[in-house]
Amino acid sequence: MPNAMNLSLLDAIESAFQLLSAEPDPLAFDGTELGHGLPTRPIAVNEIRELLLSRSEPALRDTVWAEVIRLVRQGADREQWMLAAAGLMVPGLRSVVGSGTALAREDAAAEAVTEFLSRVSRMDPATERMFPRLLGAARRGALRAQRKSGEAGQMPITRSGDPVGVSSHRPSHPDLALDGLLRNGVISKEERDLIGRTRLENESLIEAARRLGISYHACSRRRSRAERRIAQHFAALGFHSESDMRNRAVWRSPAPGASPVPNEPVAA
Repeated sequence: MPNAMNLSLLDAIESAFQLLSAEPDPLAFDGTELGHGLPTRPIAVNEIRELLLSRSEPALRDTVWAEVIRLVRQGADREQWMLAAAGLMVPGLRSVVGSGTALAREDAAAEAVTEFLSRVSRMDPATERMFPRLLGAARRGALRAQRKSGEAGQMPITRSGDPVGVSSHRPSHPDLALDGLLRNGVISKEERDLIGRTRLENESLIEAARRLGISYHACSRRRSRAERRIAQHFAALGFHSESDMRNRAVWRSPAPGASPVPNEPVAA
C-alpha cells in the first residue's frame, strides 16, 4: 500500500472506502430493503458501487443514494456512512476534477469533495434525481477551484519572466516579491508564508489547512483575501502596461490620491 502521506485526496478516500468494505465485518447495505433484484443479504459498500457502475438504472441509483442519505442522517454509524458516500462517488469525483498540474487537481478535488459532502449532509432522502444533484454539487466545487487557479495563473509578469513587483534591473524571485509586499503591509507574515508554501513550494491547500489547524475553506479564503489585496495594491500603483511593470518601483506607497489597500484581518 502507498505511503498515506503520498496519497492524493481521492486516493486516500478510496483506500478508506476499501477498508470499510473489508471482511470480516464490512460496512454493508441491507439488500432486503433495496429491492431492484439485488441479493437479499448484506451487500458491502464496494459491491454496491460495482453494481451501480455495471447497471445503468436511474431507479436503482436513486434508491441506493436515498438509503445512503438516510443512513448519513439517521443511522448509528453516521461518520462511516459519510465516508462511504464519498467512496461511492469517487468515480464521479475523478471525472469532475479535470486536468492541470497535480496541485491544481488536488485543490479541485478538495473543493469537489467539500461541496459534495456539504450537499450530502443537507439533502432530503426523498429528493428526486439525487445522484445528478450530488455530482453537480461536486462539479461546481471543482470549477470554483479551477477558476481560482486560473486567476492566480494570470498574475502579470514582465517579458523577461520576472514577477510583477520586482524591478527587472535587479535579481528577482517570487519570494522577494512576497517579501516586498510584507514590508509594505500589503500582506501579513502568516499570509506571506501561506502564499509562498502553496504557490511556490507545491504545498496543497489541504496540507496547509492541516498544518494551520483550520478547515480547507478557511485556508482557501485566507489565501484569496491576501491575493485580492495584492491585486488591489498593484492596481493602486497604476500598473496598466508592461512598460509600467518593468520600469516602475512597486514597493513605494500608492500614488497620491490612491487609497491604500487595507490589511484585512488574518483570522479565518
